Parts: sequence; structure tokens; C-alpha cells
Amino acid sequence: MFLGKQPPQSEQPEVVYDDGGTGLFDECMKRFAKMGWTIRCDAQHSVWVEKADGSYSVGVARGEVEQRGVDAALQKIETKMKATGQSERSERMKAEWSAKRQLVSDCIRSLPSSFTSGDAERACPEVARPTVTRVLRELSDAGEIRSVSRGRNAMWERVNRKKRPVAESGDEGAARQTMGASSS
Repeated sequence: MFLGKQPPQSEQPEVVYDDGGTGLFDECMKRFAKMGWTIRCDAQHSVWVEKADGSYSVGVARGEVEQRGVDAALQKIETKMKATGQSERSERMKAEWSAKRQLVSDCIRSLPSSFTSGDAERACPEVARPTVTRVLRELSDAGEIRSVSRGRNAMWERVNRKKRPVAESGDEGAARQTMGASSS
């Protein structure tokens, strides 16, 4: 079985219906054409099933069909094609979830320095409460905000991250000597 992208059609002479007598082409037409997938054969009598947008294709060699049978080949094609659909859906959902998290983070950062979790929820009404709560926890873990009170309307405040100047080692010693000299 071949997975992924196949060579460009210009490099691969196409034989439209000849699957070498295995019957796989006809079975693929019955099962997969109604899904909008393209089915074709190449010069080596391999049968290719391709997504309508051309993003993914699966090829089955004639020898594999002869060795394992048409039903096994159909099952493999279907499994591989559906698995790519699930992974594409999963990636799409991750991107949407990440975008919602970013939206909530931006909304929280635009709130006043002291706010309630209800304020955060109202700032982005299109996002579910558990997502807002998760982002509040993530920002708290990152040290950007801290919880002042708990509960449904918990109070939060932005943490000021002002860096204190670090004294040089020579200055500390000088400061200690000065303090010691003035106290004696």
C-alpha cells in the first residue's frame, strides 16, 4: 500500500480503468466515489483513491490485492483515508482551542489590574467558563496574575513584575563597610 502524495500525473502515465483484472477499481468506485473521492489506476495497475481536494491519497498495488484480496484492500484504504480525516479534524480543533485560549488571555490582559473571574467570562462571552478558568490558572502558573479570593466570582489581580536593580558585589561590600563604620 502506498500512502501520501503520489508523483505528479505528468510523470505517471494514467490508465483510467485497468486494475490488472483484480476488480478493486470497480469496488472502489462503488464504495468511495459517493464520498467525492477520485479513483484511478496507473500504468502499473495500482489503484489510487484520492481526496477530492487532492490533499491525501492511498494507492494499492495489484500484487497486494492478489495476495490479500479485494475486501482487505478496501478495508485498508478506508481505514487510512478516514484516519487522515480524523487527524485533520483534530488539528483543526487544536487550532480553534488555541485561538480561544489566546482570545481569553488577551481579554484578561485588557481588564483592570484587579478583576473577578466573572469579569473575565463577560469579557469573552463566546468562550465557555471552563476555558476561561483554565486560562486563569495558566496565567497564574506563569506568574502574570494571582488569586486574591476563591469561588465562582474569585478575585484576581495582575502581578507587577518590576525588576529590582541588582547591586554589584563591590557596592554591597562598600555598603556594609559604611554601615559598620557608622555604627561604631
